[in-house]
Amino acid sequence: MIATDFAPVAPRCQLVPGDANDALKNWCAARDWENERAVVFLDPYEMQVRWDTIETLAATKAVDLLYLFPLGIGVVRLLRRDGELDPAWQRRLDVLFGTPDWQDRFFQVKTVTDLFGDRETLERDASIENIEAYVQERLKSCFAGVAKGLILRNTQSSPLYLLCFASANQKGSATAVKIAQSILAD
Repeated sequence: MIATDFAPVAPRCQLVPGDANDALKNWCAARDWENERAVVFLDPYEMQVRWDTIETLAATKAVDLLYLFPLGIGVVRLLRRDGELDPAWQRRLDVLFGTPDWQDRFFQVKTVTDLFGDRETLERDASIENIEAYVQERLKSCFAGVAKGLILRNTQSSPLYLLCFASANQKGSATAVKIAQSILAD
């Protein structure tokens, strides 16, 4: 398809089979980031991007990242209201966010007093806004600049993805974020 539909750029295209997380890490290791810059667009299948891949891209100090984060199609579905998460789901979210701290962010133990005394309940705060804010905070923990994301919704207005932009280059990040922000603005 690349050779027929995009013939002018086909010689510059390289298809790398395998896990994209590993391929991106190898690609980052093989580049001279003192003299090169890149834009990486991550459009993962479900929640397959590992946080250590995000950190590898940020560590280049030369990559601008567009990341189609699986908001509604991934994270929201896994954060059950009762807080009873399958251990495999917990591990997947740990890998996606790079930390188990998401549990404290989206679930809080509250003490409720009723006719029978005090009892502890688990309250879920997995609103789209809270998840979006958490993803932005995580990106800011390793990138020089991060634009406010754009929530992409389906025809019923249900959130599907959060389109994120992050810039690793300290000197150029303010300009890059300003441009991305104007593009991502509703």
